[in-house]
Amino acid sequence: MTITIGARRLGLLLTVAAVLPVFVVAAPVGGAASSSNDAPVTVTDRIINGGDATIDQAPWQVALVSLQGGGPGSLPFCGGSLISPEWVLTAAHCFDPPTPPDLRVLSGEANLNNTFPEDFTEIAEVIVHPGWDGTLNSNENDITLVRLAAPIDVDASEADIVDLPWFENVVAWPGRGTTGLITGWGDTDPGGGSTPPAQLQWASVPILTSPTEQLCGRYGASFLAGAMLCAADLQQGIDSCQGDSGGPLVTDAGGIPTLAGVTSFGVGCANGIDPGVYARVTTYLTWIDVVTGLAPDDWTGSLRPTGPARLVEARQLRTTIDGQQAGIGRLAAGSVLEVDVAGRAGVDIDALGATLNVTVIGPERNGFATVFPCTSSPQPPGDRPGSSTINFAAGDVVANSVFVRLGVAGKVCVYVHRAADIVVDVTGFAPAGSTPIGIRPARLLETREGESAVDNVPATVGGVPITRGRIPAGTTVEVQVAGRAGIPLDARAAWVNAGVIQADGQGFATLFPCGANRPGSSTLNYAPSEVVANGALVQLGVGGTICVFANRTADVIIDVTAFVPNGSPINGLLPARLLESRPGEQTADGQQAGIGRLAAGSEVEIQVTGRAGVPASATAALVNVTAIRSALNGFITLFPCGITRPEASTLNYAVGDVVANGAFVELGPGGRLCLYTHREVDVALDVTGWAPA
Repeated sequence: MTITIGARRLGLLLTVAAVLPVFVVAAPVGGAASSSNDAPVTVTDRIINGGDATIDQAPWQVALVSLQGGGPGSLPFCGGSLISPEWVLTAAHCFDPPTPPDLRVLSGEANLNNTFPEDFTEIAEVIVHPGWDGTLNSNENDITLVRLAAPIDVDASEADIVDLPWFENVVAWPGRGTTGLITGWGDTDPGGGSTPPAQLQWASVPILTSPTEQLCGRYGASFLAGAMLCAADLQQGIDSCQGDSGGPLVTDAGGIPTLAGVTSFGVGCANGIDPGVYARVTTYLTWIDVVTGLAPDDWTGSLRPTGPARLVEARQLRTTIDGQQAGIGRLAAGSVLEVDVAGRAGVDIDALGATLNVTVIGPERNGFATVFPCTSSPQPPGDRPGSSTINFAAGDVVANSVFVRLGVAGKVCVYVHRAADIVVDVTGFAPAGSTPIGIRPARLLETREGESAVDNVPATVGGVPITRGRIPAGTTVEVQVAGRAGIPLDARAAWVNAGVIQADGQGFATLFPCGANRPGSSTLNYAPSEVVANGALVQLGVGGTICVFANRTADVIIDVTAFVPNGSPINGLLPARLLESRPGEQTADGQQAGIGRLAAGSEVEIQVTGRAGVPASATAALVNVTAIRSALNGFITLFPCGITRPEASTLNYAVGDVVANGAFVELGPGGRLCLYTHREVDVALDVTGWAPA
């Protein structure tokens, strides 16, 4: 048997021979708990006040046992769930050293005193989630896959598999108040001193947290990390306990028993205050599929392109893709617009998030706009994150691209600081069970005095923490992303919004993964004293960081709105230039370089696949397009070649501007992307990532 352990942060897999020392009955504890009131607490491995269960009530329940020469009748040290004839899903902390010897999986039997040799299956490999590190003050990513040496014959035994929530909405399922079934052979005494039962126990418990909540009992948000759920009947004292670790929390999905959680930890057992905590299975579907290949053929773990299609048009006598939210009028200062996204323009009704291009037109004064998931309807203007998506000056026409999680009823909210017209286009969406995973926008870097970030983690230069203040010209700043704002330590990439504030000269900023050479491309461009922002998908570098380079002294802000988990099919790239119209400037491979200023009303086809690391199988790309010094106000539209140009804009520019915007764009036949410009202008286009079919 081998145990495969993920190297934390870098997401590398290291396969090592299993060292199997002395057996322990209770699974070891993964980390120490924190609490919201700083009260001392003791974490137990996580049924109290349950009843005897038969195997047909939970045929997916398995036990991890160490035979240690004892044969049938050996006590389990953890539980697990059979998710296929060859795979078991359990908790990562069950395999923290010292690992019990001579491991087996017991299946198809509810009574430990009624087992036979054929009920035990050898283990071929243990694959611990790469983000698990039980030495940290965290229990995040407490999930593991066990591959069996031989498949269990579910037709000839009492065992059966449990469904996984491939098609459930990960921001809605399972909801608060949903009833879950927990099973296991763990301790039946809240004090943890009883003899573990020979008969499988079961209990019905309510789920106490929705997928968007990160607080329950005395557990802090950083402890739960957004990838876990809480469940227990606190009034009746029904809870999981020692020895139940790794076991299932199963609930209903369309009338089918479906695995919602993996038993992880708790503060005591059934203490009336702190419920049991479970790893949320929907968070890990992409990783499970990457390791096992179990996902259905029609499941996608990736963004799906759509449009671009207009969802909101505030200006009179203009329309949207379906006539909804058209001509709604100028938004008042300090107001919130609720944008219906789900169920429009090809976006699934149960979509999790969307890539949007938001344009502010002719604001009355300098200000900002924030795009975020609606938490209620109507949405109070004061209930919004402390971040900005677009910064604008009086009279501007300025756009920015953002990935945002869909909120209540599939809506996103747009807050405007000053009165302005608003346009919203959709370019893609994340279907149920997919990635990236949207979060509440959070500020990771803020250099201005008197302003705050989501936490106190400092940025660094050359590994040395820096204090507040403007970033000197030519400096590269390292920003820690992984492990903050609910982003897991093994995240592969993040969708960020970068803002440059009142630079001392005209220049540019580039975002790239730390540890890589800075690419010859830009993420955003700015003029002196401007406040400019742009959104981008950025691959995470060494230690889960991104690097920010600015060639002029300026204040800089970085907000994060989503992340790409380890194992996701979405691939971030080192930014690479694919199109450069200016003579003497280069692209990554010399193709489409120096092609000359684009004429007004013209279209150019850009080959994307087969260049800069984008494979021929890619069906969509994440790009950054820059318009350079047009003589007239205008716009650029990106769209898949082979279709009629849509009535939408990717980027708006004013006379003399150097302005950029990010976009998620479907590719046309042959992996080509089409670019239309309204006015004569120089254009540069960089690719930052791609998505498969």
